Amino acid sequence: VAQQGRAEDAFDFAERGRARAFLDSVGGARLKLGAGLDPRLAGREQALMGQIESLLVRKRAGAEQAQLESLQQQHGELLRQIELQSPGQASLRTVATVPLSQLRSELDPDTCLIETFELHDQTLVWAVTRASVIVARLQGGREQVRLEVERARRLIQGDSTAAPLLVPGGTLESLVAFIATRAQAPKHLLFIPDRAVYSLPL
Repeated sequence: VAQQGRAEDAFDFAERGRARAFLDSVGGARLKLGAGLDPRLAGREQALMGQIESLLVRKRAGAEQAQLESLQQQHGELLRQIELQSPGQASLRTVATVPLSQLRSELDPDTCLIETFELHDQTLVWAVTRASVIVARLQGGREQVRLEVERARRLIQGDSTAAPLLVPGGTLESLVAFIATRAQAPKHLLFIPDRAVYSLPL
């Protein structure tokens, strides 16, 4: 139960981060994230998000769980301060996403959702069905994944010097192996990759 709780916390955090990144890219021409905001508030929010992310992606003892709850409370209070100073900036930070529990209830019984989220030093991957949630940590973060994807794209485009397609022991090879083990039972597989993996013709 404790492990599943961590998986759900991390998934919900990843979804908020993905949504915020999307809003920042779409609305960048009109409202840059941080523009018109007290730099101290922006810096504090970034620091809190980093601490929360660090706690979410590793196993937590009781003291760390209490620390996580405290940081999340501090983050909520900080968002209220940001909203008072700049409602537009607050709207880019308080993104409404679908909780994992609700998402699971809306999945078809024969569907498995695979979703990835790249951190600085590792990649998280979830296999979500109506009946279960499994999360795995893959070695290799954003930069390694970017390099592996770039290599794979070059090979697909005919550059033989980029072989092999999957680097032995690499993050993409581990991701493909994870998907293969989860794709045997369900009839339908939904794959939502993060960042560079979107550019691969999967």
